[in-house]
Amino acid sequence: MRNGPIAVGVFILGLGVQAAEARPLRYQAWWGGFHAADMVLDLGEPDSSLSIVTRGLLGRLMPSRIEALAKRGAEALSWRYRSNGGGEERRVAVVYPAGRAAKVVEDLPGPPAEALPIALRSGVVDPLNALNLMRRDVAGGRQSFVLPIYDGRRRLDIQARVLGEGRRNKRPTIELHLEADTHAGFNRRQRALWDGGAARVSLDAATLLPLRIEVAALVLTLTTRLE
Repeated sequence: MRNGPIAVGVFILGLGVQAAEARPLRYQAWWGGFHAADMVLDLGEPDSSLSIVTRGLLGRLMPSRIEALAKRGAEALSWRYRSNGGGEERRVAVVYPAGRAAKVVEDLPGPPAEALPIALRSGVVDPLNALNLMRRDVAGGRQSFVLPIYDGRRRLDIQARVLGEGRRNKRPTIELHLEADTHAGFNRRQRALWDGGAARVSLDAATLLPLRIEVAALVLTLTTRLE
């Protein structure tokens, strides 16, 4: 199976932050007690970026580097993704015009994924802007909301629910429950993994940046640790 943009979502749900005020943010992913990946995340406005490199045993078995950039232009958002894993480089670029359906403008190497219906590409955001949308919804006091994500190949909703206040590493947090609902672009195995998949998210109460995210996947629990 090719490494697609959805891999970004998998690793975003497994990373923890070094310092809640820092930019860019530096994360480590731990899977089953082993160091699995390093990530650098910058949730800037108007531009956001992401870089992921697999480490440890996972890095030896599945060496991969993922880079993504989300930019806000005068008339549209854009999302550009590049993955180098499994001996193959994949590039995907999408534009999100205001008030119109998102459109894939690059998908290499081919063949490109089948275009989704307009209804599924309307009112959507890229994975990086979904994180900023989540922060804005929490800051606005919403107790539940939906993050409609389209990465150029796959379409899913993340159902979010605020659980209340908490603490992580002596820092006040806001705790969230996230659950995935897939719509298109997933094969049978991916649907089995993603549909109903839940995550527990701890946002720093001051900055609303993620301090810790735990994802139960199959029989393993993906957790985060501070660098």
